[in-house]
Amino acid sequence: MLSETEIAAITKAVDESSQFAKRDKAIIEMLYSCGLRVSELCDLKISNLFSNCLIYVYVFLQMLFMFTVVF
Repeated sequence: MLSETEIAAITKAVDESSQFAKRDKAIIEMLYSCGLRVSELCDLKISNLFSNCLIYVYVFLQMLFMFTVVF
């Protein structure tokens, strides 16, 4: 398990000039704060939301939809 210091270092490594910086930070925070595996995050559906991590999921989904590009 990573420490808070290590997570802070990872989030600081995100390129702030990227259009996906907020999304990337939200993904990292979601994985760490909820203890999710990457596969669990990828499989996450709104119907799965019932835990203490609800606020984190909401923020994550907000950030993700902000950067969704429609082609």
